[in-house]
Amino acid sequence: MMFTNRNWHIKWSRNALRCCVALAVALLIVVADYLASNLSFPLLDASESLSLFGYLAQDKEDDSLSDAVCVNVAIDKQLIPIVDEFGDTIGNVPATDREKLLDFLKVTAQSNYKYVFLDIRFEKGLTTAVDSALFSTIFSMPRLVFSTHRADGVYEMADSAIYIKSALADYRNNMFSGFTRYEFIQDGEESVALRIYRDLTGKTICRCGPIYLSDGALCYNMQFVPMPSNLVFPYGEHGEIRYPYLGAQLMDMHSDAELKEMMDDKIVVIGDFDNDLHQSYIGDVPGPLISYYAYRLLSSGGHKVNYWYIALLMLIYTVIAYSLMRSETLTATVMQKLGVESPWVLFLLSFLGWEFVLTILKILFYIIFNISFIATLPTAAFSLISLLKSIGEVRKSAKILNNTAL
Repeated sequence: MMFTNRNWHIKWSRNALRCCVALAVALLIVVADYLASNLSFPLLDASESLSLFGYLAQDKEDDSLSDAVCVNVAIDKQLIPIVDEFGDTIGNVPATDREKLLDFLKVTAQSNYKYVFLDIRFEKGLTTAVDSALFSTIFSMPRLVFSTHRADGVYEMADSAIYIKSALADYRNNMFSGFTRYEFIQDGEESVALRIYRDLTGKTICRCGPIYLSDGALCYNMQFVPMPSNLVFPYGEHGEIRYPYLGAQLMDMHSDAELKEMMDDKIVVIGDFDNDLHQSYIGDVPGPLISYYAYRLLSSGGHKVNYWYIALLMLIYTVIAYSLMRSETLTATVMQKLGVESPWVLFLLSFLGWEFVLTILKILFYIIFNISFIATLPTAAFSLISLLKSIGEVRKSAKILNNTAL
């Protein structure tokens, strides 16, 4: 009887230890996912795995653009002369028609607009007759930001006085997936989305070592941005033009009074919606809208850590890790039948299996929470547990066979 009780205590202790280890593994995976998600180059993340399911999860039409007025400058161009170091004109380059843009901004300044986002580059060396008036208007307008880019030794701003009105709009990605996540603080500076969020709400994101806080809450600095699938279509459900051209379809067809009414309490997004396209999980999305939807994510609090999501993920990871440590692994069983004992084969087979399972889980979590975790991290962790357990089981089986043979 004492022997039986002792066995019971040993089994209970082992199970308790497995639970603690499984919980620790789950916690480490979740923490690693948070830290890896905030890396500037999310090389472990892939958006193409969500392309079909992300499309199905979104409404074909939504009212998300009802808060914005899109202004397309794709065909409103002018030729600007390029001058060399000796002052000689060496050619011309097409750029956004600055005179037409100035006229539109003057009308915008007289309206009750909510915010203005200019996704237009003002490069040094591209000079026009209206630059002084244009830059003066941009500088004088409140709640306005225009996009700039990381200093790379090539791009320089035309007028340093308007630098204060700019913010970064660089979309980092891995080499296979196109746009994956939006970075709110880029190289220590505000992104366009974060600037709009701060100007309209008075809130921002601050970094504290490896973590990020927003209004005192733990948040992400790199975030997968949910976008409706209808963004890739130039026309709405009823044939309306989603991204009207600045000159032909806005200024030439509407009076100033109509334009002012159109922009009342709206975010005015001005940019090239035809050519400035970025590959994403829903297709080619206009660059200006990536920053706009990143702002919408911020304004809805979607950048803050969802603790229900974390708790559910922790529970699933703990159950998986505990199951792997407690029972004989499927990998070992299969490998024994195949007569293969190589640790690398065991690890590869386990990795492929868990990558498939966790990709399915990733898709489900995206549909439920609009959050995308990095499936490679738990895949590697569970594969390593499976490998260690499998090696132990294979060695144990081999030892039993040797003893039997003797």
